[in-house]
Amino acid sequence: MSDLTFENAIYSWGVFWIFYWISGVYLSWKGNNIRPVERAQEVVNCLALNMVWTFVGSIILFYIPIRLDTSFNIIIKLLLCNLVTEVWFYHVHLMLHHPQLYKKFHKRHHEFTNPYALTAMYCTGFEAVFCNLLAVGLGPVMLNITAPYLYIWFGLVAMNSTFTHSGFRLGWLMDGSHDIHHESYRYNYGTLTIFDRLYGTHKDPLQSSVADDTDDTTTNEIKANEIKSNEIKSNEIKSNEIKSNEIEFNEITDTAEKLD
Repeated sequence: MSDLTFENAIYSWGVFWIFYWISGVYLSWKGNNIRPVERAQEVVNCLALNMVWTFVGSIILFYIPIRLDTSFNIIIKLLLCNLVTEVWFYHVHLMLHHPQLYKKFHKRHHEFTNPYALTAMYCTGFEAVFCNLLAVGLGPVMLNITAPYLYIWFGLVAMNSTFTHSGFRLGWLMDGSHDIHHESYRYNYGTLTIFDRLYGTHKDPLQSSVADDTDDTTTNEIKANEIKSNEIKSNEIKSNEIKSNEIEFNEITDTAEKLD
């Protein structure tokens, strides 16, 4: 099997974002009644910037010489990719929740406590590359997975990320575990629940209530800061609208005086 190429990197990036936008827009529109689409322009701008960051990151990643000489069939390789994703994503994600890192690198993603599909990649450029891209890209690179399976992998990853933020459920595959994370901050850091169960950070959405966390000081402090931040942004938007209306009123007044 031939090694990954520059074209593989470009096409993988393209496949991911095509599937991300299609599934993200559709699920956001379809689930607007359960997850209102808010701050859409801000989200789109952030996603556009992260497309650039992940484009550069994809090229660098696919040229890192970390190939393993494996003779596994493609099914085994894809299963191993899932394991690599879980190992990387859980531990890096948990690290980003450290107080010294959270505000600078991860807070943006948690601005939405009730996220919708398109907000899956609403995050800082650092998180988009170091946490998300490396989590799903290291496995295929290490195991030398090439087309068409490489593109299938990234297409599925994109749809999984939008679906887990959409509010929809699909049995045990999409049971709302990540929603618990967005609501309480200290549970369900991983994707497969392997390390969540191992380290005691798993909370089953079917058996547990986030209300159990009301006595957690750290969680409440984070939530309070998020609410204050959102209120400040809302006030800034209202202030800008008032200023805009004042400018329009002054222009109309000036025009009327000139006509007189």
